[in-house]
Amino acid sequence: MKVGSTVGSGKVIRGSGWNAGGAAFCGGVLGAVAVMGHEVYTVFIGRCPSVDPFTYVMAELAVFAPAGAVLLGIAANMRTCLAWRTFQPTGVTTTCPPLAET
Repeated sequence: MKVGSTVGSGKVIRGSGWNAGGAAFCGGVLGAVAVMGHEVYTVFIGRCPSVDPFTYVMAELAVFAPAGAVLLGIAANMRTCLAWRTFQPTGVTTTCPPLAET
């Protein structure tokens, strides 16, 4: 289907969906920012951990950055599949777009 074409109810398809890679990158950045915000908060309230700070921060980054990336990547894929299903003409049974359009 071409960008800007009308389908079924006359709605216009504006694109092929959200970029899951870009969303995953943004999720990783948001996870890292959340960790940095948590560290600043921890320093301000004076509750420093008893372990090496480098290990503490890196352990949190190793958990939250990939978790944010996975969360937003999945959200982008789900949004794309839901939008694809919404704009399909009557009788089409596929729920997700093809991987590549030529």
